[in-house]
Amino acid sequence: RVLKPGGFLMTTRRIGLEGRLFFGRYRGKSDFEGYLAELGFVGVRSHAWQVNYNMVTAWKAPRRKKARLYT
Repeated sequence: RVLKPGGFLMTTRRIGLEGRLFFGRYRGKSDFEGYLAELGFVGVRSHAWQVNYNMVTAWKAPRRKKARLYT
């Protein structure tokens, strides 16, 4: 799926021992939030959700308007 600019992302991140069993794919809270920020998401926040999961929310940054060049 593709999230359009300005769209809202809501996903989950497994935490604790079960999360760490995803060898090579597990990211800590700050690493995951930083990864989303690198992808262009803003307002990235983690929320306690369930015993073994955090819910992560973010907004995809709106597309910047191209500058108009006048000649």
